[in-house]
Amino acid sequence: MNISNTKYVIKIDSNKEKDFVNFIISNIYTTNTKNINIKEDLEVCVTHLKTIFQKAWDKHSKEIHIIKHSKE
Repeated sequence: MNISNTKYVIKIDSNKEKDFVNFIISNIYTTNTKNINIKEDLEVCVTHLKTIFQKAWDKHSKEIHIIKHSKE
């Protein structure tokens, strides 16, 4: 019996990892943090940061298949 699963990865010390980090750094500069005075402003800022990380992950990670062989 084969059990298949997938996950997304970025290989350590690869060009993809460097591109991932550079993408995040360059896009964090677009986050406006000057006028965070109320909870809603903070939520907007955090949502923007979340979007940056998600776009970076989607763009630079690779899907791999994990297969486990079971004796059952």
